[in-house]
Amino acid sequence: MPNNPHQSPITRLPDHQITRSSITRWLDSATLSPDGKTTTATRLITPNHPFLENNHFLPSALIELMAQAAAAGSILQAQQQNKKIRRGLLAQLHDLQILAQVPINSLLTLTATHEKSFGPLTSAHLQVHIHTTLIAQARMTFHLEFD
Repeated sequence: MPNNPHQSPITRLPDHQITRSSITRWLDSATLSPDGKTTTATRLITPNHPFLENNHFLPSALIELMAQAAAAGSILQAQQQNKKIRRGLLAQLHDLQILAQVPINSLLTLTATHEKSFGPLTSAHLQVHIHTTLIAQARMTFHLEFD
């Protein structure tokens, strides 16, 4: 429970509302911080994941997973404002750093921190950790359309 009575409790995204179809929906969970600024998502990289090569998660798949974490955060933020996102597109990826490979059976913790919005564009800083080790980080800008 938050210490500030004006903040809402952490919101969890129902499994059926995590982005994409089941074949490309990779997040195991996603929650939004009480202030609505930071999304925390998790994913266990299992041996049967379709985007493994030499027992490691592909870097391109890691970028997709980061985008899904940011998308989940946008959905949760929109729900807090009684809005619904019709479509979201990754408009820009910058400052990408992949610092280590992700071996199978790794539990990834992804954070997406909202930085700013301007019209339909919103940007976030993303980080991926295995335990306390930073694996990757980037900034992403999305174009969001609301119903």
